[in-house]
Amino acid sequence: MGLLDKLTGVFGRKGNDKKQQMFEDIIQQTNAEIIEKGLNWHHTSIKSAEIYKRISGELADDERIDFLLFLVQKIYDYTVAPSTNISYKIREIYKAFLTLPFEKQINISEPQIEKIIY
Repeated sequence: MGLLDKLTGVFGRKGNDKKQQMFEDIIQQTNAEIIEKGLNWHHTSIKSAEIYKRISGELADDERIDFLLFLVQKIYDYTVAPSTNISYKIREIYKAFLTLPFEKQINISEPQIEKIIY
């Protein structure tokens, strides 16, 4: 089983719909804020968005791991799909959020490690 199959398996599990929707909402809110404030799409500008700062402090360790897996899968999806202007911008948001799980120390439990590996 390949890494991408494992990642896909994480989101195919029952009970992850709410988390996945929460992560999608975070991305869409970030996109709306960037447009509203006229920020550029560079990752440092995205990190200055209020939603990024708020989410940085709110996500629990297990949510940070799930968010990381979500982002990796989304970046992969956008990489293999034909690129459009909006997909490029959304992909930049995904990439900016990739560092979020590592901005503070994370305590990773054995079940979380299994999510990453399996």
